Amino acid sequence: MENGVVTLERYWKNFRIFSYRNRTLVEFFFIGIYGFEQLMLVGFTFFWPELLMLIITNYSIILLTTFALNKLVMESRIRILENNITNISKKYDILKILFDLGLDRKEKTKITKDLNRYKTQKEMR
Repeated sequence: MENGVVTLERYWKNFRIFSYRNRTLVEFFFIGIYGFEQLMLVGFTFFWPELLMLIITNYSIILLTTFALNKLVMESRIRILENNITNISKKYDILKILFDLGLDRKEKTKITKDLNRYKTQKEMR
Protein backbone atom coordinates (compact mmCIF):
# COMPACT_ATOMS: atom_id res chain seq x y z
CA MET A 1 0.00 0.00 0.00
CA GLU A 2 2.74 2.43 0.97
CA ASN A 3 4.62 1.77 -2.27
CA GLY A 4 1.50 2.72 -4.23
CA VAL A 5 1.17 5.95 -2.27
CA VAL A 6 4.82 6.82 -2.91
CA THR A 7 4.36 6.09 -6.62
CA LEU A 8 1.19 8.22 -6.74
CA GLU A 9 3.01 11.04 -4.94
CA ARG A 10 5.86 10.88 -7.45
CA TYR A 11 3.43 10.97 -10.40
CA TRP A 12 1.56 13.92 -8.86
CA LYS A 13 4.81 15.82 -8.24
CA ASN A 14 5.93 15.21 -11.84
CA PHE A 15 2.53 16.29 -13.16
CA ARG A 16 2.66 19.48 -11.03
CA ILE A 17 6.07 20.33 -12.48
CA PHE A 18 4.85 19.51 -15.99
CA SER A 19 1.79 21.75 -15.61
CA TYR A 20 3.98 24.51 -14.16
CA ARG A 21 6.39 24.39 -17.09
CA ASN A 22 3.75 23.81 -19.80
CA ARG A 23 0.80 25.95 -18.71
CA THR A 24 -0.49 26.61 -22.23
CA LEU A 25 -0.44 22.93 -23.17
CA VAL A 26 -2.35 21.99 -20.02
CA GLU A 27 -4.91 24.75 -20.65
CA PHE A 28 -5.41 23.53 -24.24
CA PHE A 29 -5.85 20.01 -22.88
CA PHE A 30 -8.63 21.13 -20.55
CA ILE A 31 -10.25 23.23 -23.28
CA GLY A 32 -10.23 20.11 -25.45
CA ILE A 33 -11.87 18.10 -22.69
CA TYR A 34 -14.57 20.77 -22.24
CA GLY A 35 -15.21 20.81 -25.98
CA PHE A 36 -15.40 17.02 -26.13
CA GLU A 37 -17.86 16.98 -23.23
CA GLN A 38 -20.08 19.51 -25.00
CA LEU A 39 -19.98 17.51 -28.24
CA MET A 40 -20.98 14.41 -26.30
CA LEU A 41 -23.88 16.31 -24.71
CA VAL A 42 -25.15 17.46 -28.11
CA GLY A 43 -24.69 14.00 -29.62
CA PHE A 44 -26.41 12.14 -26.81
CA THR A 45 -29.34 14.55 -26.67
CA PHE A 46 -29.75 14.30 -30.45
CA PHE A 47 -29.75 10.48 -30.57
CA TRP A 48 -31.56 9.81 -27.26
CA PRO A 49 -33.92 12.73 -26.54
CA GLU A 50 -36.04 10.48 -24.31
CA LEU A 51 -33.11 10.28 -21.84
CA LEU A 52 -32.62 14.04 -21.72
CA MET A 53 -32.79 14.42 -17.93
CA LEU A 54 -30.35 11.56 -17.33
CA ILE A 55 -27.96 12.89 -19.98
CA ILE A 56 -27.99 16.43 -18.58
CA THR A 57 -27.53 15.18 -15.01
CA ASN A 58 -24.54 13.04 -15.94
CA TYR A 59 -23.12 15.84 -18.09
CA SER A 60 -23.32 18.23 -15.14
CA ILE A 61 -21.51 15.81 -12.85
CA ILE A 62 -18.76 15.19 -15.41
CA LEU A 63 -18.41 18.91 -16.15
CA LEU A 64 -18.13 19.82 -12.46
CA THR A 65 -15.53 17.08 -11.96
CA THR A 66 -13.51 18.46 -14.88
CA PHE A 67 -13.73 21.98 -13.42
CA ALA A 68 -12.50 20.64 -10.07
CA LEU A 69 -9.53 18.86 -11.67
CA ASN A 70 -8.64 21.99 -13.66
CA LYS A 71 -8.80 24.08 -10.49
CA LEU A 72 -6.64 21.58 -8.60
CA VAL A 73 -3.96 21.59 -11.30
CA MET A 74 -3.92 25.39 -11.57
CA GLU A 75 -3.79 25.87 -7.77
CA SER A 76 -0.88 23.46 -7.63
CA ARG A 77 0.89 25.53 -10.29
CA ILE A 78 0.18 28.71 -8.35
CA ARG A 79 1.63 27.12 -5.21
CA ILE A 80 4.90 26.46 -7.08
CA LEU A 81 4.96 30.09 -8.25
CA GLU A 82 4.35 31.32 -4.68
CA ASN A 83 7.21 29.15 -3.40
CA ASN A 84 9.50 30.61 -6.07
CA ILE A 85 8.52 34.14 -5.08
CA THR A 86 9.17 33.33 -1.41
CA ASN A 87 12.61 31.92 -2.24
CA ILE A 88 13.50 34.97 -4.31
CA SER A 89 12.31 37.27 -1.54
CA LYS A 90 14.44 35.43 1.03
CA LYS A 91 17.48 35.64 -1.24
CA TYR A 92 16.89 39.34 -1.74
CA ASP A 93 16.66 39.92 2.01
CA ILE A 94 19.91 38.01 2.62
CA LEU A 95 21.72 39.87 -0.15
CA LYS A 96 20.45 43.20 1.16
CA ILE A 97 21.77 42.37 4.63
CA LEU A 98 25.12 41.38 3.14
CA PHE A 99 25.26 44.59 1.16
CA ASP A 100 24.43 46.61 4.26
CA LEU A 101 27.20 44.81 6.14
CA GLY A 102 29.62 46.04 3.52
CA LEU A 103 31.13 42.73 2.45
CA ASP A 104 33.48 42.99 -0.49
CA ARG A 105 32.35 41.92 -3.96
CA LYS A 106 34.24 38.62 -3.93
CA GLU A 107 32.54 37.48 -0.72
CA LYS A 108 29.12 38.54 -1.99
CA THR A 109 29.64 36.55 -5.21
CA LYS A 110 30.64 33.45 -3.23
CA ILE A 111 27.61 33.71 -0.95
CA THR A 112 25.28 34.25 -3.94
CA LYS A 113 26.66 31.10 -5.60
CA ASP A 114 26.11 29.16 -2.38
CA LEU A 115 22.50 30.36 -2.21
CA ASN A 116 21.91 29.34 -5.84
CA ARG A 117 23.46 25.91 -5.24
CA TYR A 118 21.21 25.44 -2.19
CA LYS A 119 18.12 26.34 -4.24
CA THR A 120 19.11 23.92 -7.02
CA GLN A 121 19.64 21.09 -4.54
CA LYS A 122 16.31 21.83 -2.88
CA GLU A 123 14.45 21.74 -6.23
CA MET A 124 15.94 18.36 -7.13
CA ARG A 125 14.40 16.71 -4.06
